[in-house]
Amino acid sequence: MRSRPYLSYALVIAGYWALFGGITALVRRLGRPVPEGFSMGEIIVLALATFRLSRTATYDRVTTVLRLPFVDTTKGPIQPEGTRGIPRGSGMQMSLGQLFT
Repeated sequence: MRSRPYLSYALVIAGYWALFGGITALVRRLGRPVPEGFSMGEIIVLALATFRLSRTATYDRVTTVLRLPFVDTTKGPIQPEGTRGIPRGSGMQMSLGQLFT
């Protein structure tokens, strides 16, 4: 069994938060208003959109090209959508592959 790349996991999380913070800083610098809060309806729509986007990135045939560097698509269990894959490589490559599988 392969060991888990915890440093790579931390870097992926840090990269996400850096991107989120950078976009937030850019919005503020441009003088755009930042919402104070969200309504329950907006939260539900955002949750559904996030779920759908993650399913598309993980299983859709069109997004296979995004997964190729990180996932071996010829191995692994067949998913309900007809795709299969297991993370490939080690370190950061494996961490990103685990996000896609």
